[in-house]
Amino acid sequence: MHRLIVGVSALFAFGLLSLPAAAEPEDTSSGEEQYTLAPGDPDYEALPDAPGKDEVFSYCSACHSLKLVMQQHLSWDRWDYLLVWMVEEQGMAPLEDDQRQLVLDYLAEHYGSKPEGETSSR
Repeated sequence: MHRLIVGVSALFAFGLLSLPAAAEPEDTSSGEEQYTLAPGDPDYEALPDAPGKDEVFSYCSACHSLKLVMQQHLSWDRWDYLLVWMVEEQGMAPLEDDQRQLVLDYLAEHYGSKPEGETSSR
C-alpha cells in the first residue's frame, strides 16, 4: 500500500497525473444540482456497464485518472481501506453508506483481485 501512495504522490508531483475539469451542474426543477457525464468520455466508456459505474466515474475521476483505478486489482477489503485512506488522508468527501457500498461492490467486481496465477499485462 505504501508503494501505491508514494507512486500516486510522485505522479502528481511530476505532473503526470492531474485533476480533471469539474463537471458542470445541471439546472433542475427540484433545486438540487445534478452532474452530467461527458458523452463519449474515454474513461467513462472504458468502465464496464453495471450498477455503480456512474458513481465510480464521478467519485474517482474527480481527483485522478480512472486508469489508476483500473490497474489496481484489489480485494473488496483493500478497496474499502483505500476509500477510508482517501477520506482521512486525501480530503475526499465521505460517501453515503448506500453509495459507498455500491462503489465498493463495483470496484471489487470489476477491478478486484486477479485469480491466483494470473499475471498482469502491466
